[in-house]
Amino acid sequence: MPLCRVKSVITGASGLPGLGTAYFVPAAAVATTAEATDVAARVRAFWLGVAPNLESGTNVAVSGVVDSLDPATGTLVGQTVGTTPAVVNATGTSASPTATMLGLRLATGAVVNGRLLKGRWFIGPLSSGTNNGGVPLAAALTNLLSGTSGMLTGTTGAYPCVWHRPKLGVGGAAYQVTGYSADTRFWYLRSRRD
Repeated sequence: MPLCRVKSVITGASGLPGLGTAYFVPAAAVATTAEATDVAARVRAFWLGVAPNLESGTNVAVSGVVDSLDPATGTLVGQTVGTTPAVVNATGTSASPTATMLGLRLATGAVVNGRLLKGRWFIGPLSSGTNNGGVPLAAALTNLLSGTSGMLTGTTGAYPCVWHRPKLGVGGAAYQVTGYSADTRFWYLRSRRD
């Protein structure tokens, strides 16, 4: 099963640039132009939904160039150029502390090595308007979830997935995302990995 990677470059605030990465499974070994355009538009729709939560001045540019990877090894097997979506501009207010993030959990229903496989997305840099006495405002969580329903289905058969990376000699695999949930507490990003 192939894997395609959609990158979002986040700029415009202190501590940036940053990188957001979403994974999808296309129908063929390499994403078609239609699939690349579709998945990039779906990722942009997600960022548009969270734009009110992001610090003023933050911009998110989703690439229309989609990488196709072998999920077992992570090896690049192809690249497809789709239509590049318009940049998303944040509509939030002043900054929260840089490491403070909204947390999005991705459910798969898959069991890997005796554990339920879940993905996580850390969303930031956040606007100070997302904070309600140390917890995210209900409206911020609503914004976070508003774009996720469109991530599950699109105009092509590509679907979002969580990539279990190759580790300790065991090959990786991609598992379909079956649902999303927002954490009612803030998350703190301590390290970064693409």
